Amino acid sequence: MTPLYDDDLPAHVADSDTSVEAAESMTLLAPKLRDLVAAELRRRGGWGATNDELEEHMDIKHQTLSPRVRELVQHGKVKDSGQRRRTRSGRFATVWVWGSP
Repeated sequence: MTPLYDDDLPAHVADSDTSVEAAESMTLLAPKLRDLVAAELRRRGGWGATNDELEEHMDIKHQTLSPRVRELVQHGKVKDSGQRRRTRSGRFATVWVWGSP
């Protein structure tokens, strides 16, 4: 997968020292988690999943999962299905599906 940032780190805010530090700590783990998220979205087909559903099903914290989904979207592997479903908090969220836009 082509790096999204000049410094080859996972998703982060370049001018935030804490974000860069967090990205550095995820350098080895991020690709593995991204592969797991990709596999789960492929498995779900057109039904897809919200971040909340992925977090709950995969037992991954939001702060860890959300950047992996974003990376997959930025690489054109995952897209917004146009559907919205309620999260555990009752708010509507994007339903992500595998496939290019």
